[in-house]
Amino acid sequence: MKRRWILVGLVLSHVALALLIALIVVGRKTRARFRTCMNDPMCRIGIQLSGPPYPKNLTDATFARDLEKLSQSLPEPSITVFRLMKALGDSKRTDSRLSDAQKTCQSLGWSRCDREDLLEMRKMLFP
Repeated sequence: MKRRWILVGLVLSHVALALLIALIVVGRKTRARFRTCMNDPMCRIGIQLSGPPYPKNLTDATFARDLEKLSQSLPEPSITVFRLMKALGDSKRTDSRLSDAQKTCQSLGWSRCDREDLLEMRKMLFP
């Protein structure tokens, strides 16, 4: 009976060790992918558009620099739409950004840029 419990303890300790090693390996791979992503302007924009909380080093200035970098490779309406999405996402925290979103929407020439439409758009983009 005592041997049996020793054997069970050994098996469980080996299983726990294997799980710990697997978690460490997966964590390192995930961290490496995140670091690679943080060097790509499009990926950083995607992180910021996914909504808060953001990593501390992603600020509005970083977003503006990334848009500037991408403006050479993306057509103009895309950059303005990214700005609109960022303003809508930020407007969940402060309502003052909703007026920025309204101005950006109007600069796109869209007909539905009033407050209710923008709030509906925000609800669909950032549930």
